[in-house]
Amino acid sequence: MFIENNSRFDFDTTVEKIRELVANGGWSLLHVHDIKGIIGNKGYDVLPVTVMEVCKAPLSAKILGSDDDRAISVMMPCRISVYQKGNGDIVIGRMDAASMATGMEGAGAEVMLEAFRQMEEILKPVLV
Repeated sequence: MFIENNSRFDFDTTVEKIRELVANGGWSLLHVHDIKGIIGNKGYDVLPVTVMEVCKAPLSAKILGSDDDRAISVMMPCRISVYQKGNGDIVIGRMDAASMATGMEGAGAEVMLEAFRQMEEILKPVLV
């Protein structure tokens, strides 16, 4: 259901490179969540975690434009998580949309597979 790969870079560089790669790949970065900061403000100390919400309007419009596929919106926007593990590894995590799409039909499945394919290509330069 999820995919994890180590990053070639430190935490901050990984986040910055993904920002650049997403924009260069024709996707929009909608929001960046500093989860460590949010949780830290509540008095908890956790390792660094940043969640990036990304979207590609033409793909999203295919899902949102169909009553049959609009339920997929619960998984939108696509999310990329960058986090540090206890051993110091910097990891890029994301949903395995290709596996999820195998149980679907129609435009929803096609869009999920295409979004997955594009995002995997975008992330290649930072993955080990």
